[in-house]
Amino acid sequence: MDNINLMHSASEENNSDNTNANDDCMLTTYDNPFNPFTEFNLWFKHDLLLGHNCCGLLSQVANVNNIQSDYYNQKDVNDAIDYICEQFPLIFKKVYRSDYES
Repeated sequence: MDNINLMHSASEENNSDNTNANDDCMLTTYDNPFNPFTEFNLWFKHDLLLGHNCCGLLSQVANVNNIQSDYYNQKDVNDAIDYICEQFPLIFKKVYRSDYES
């Protein structure tokens, strides 16, 4: 699974486990002003220009593979986001789609 799809898999709805749009989450940084849900291309470009590479870091930490189900892959991505935020709390944060809603 490539880096960009990995980030989107953390944010996509998964009806099999009763998640909804409010449960969508992504990894971002405090210094990135763009919305990773609605301005992904701008967010991604800014992330790389800042030297963070959230997608690459997430792909290294998350235990995602083609053998386990989408539910477990999404759970692993969410767990990896939590781990990264715990290890680097001044740089990374977990955001939800609802954080950007007015």
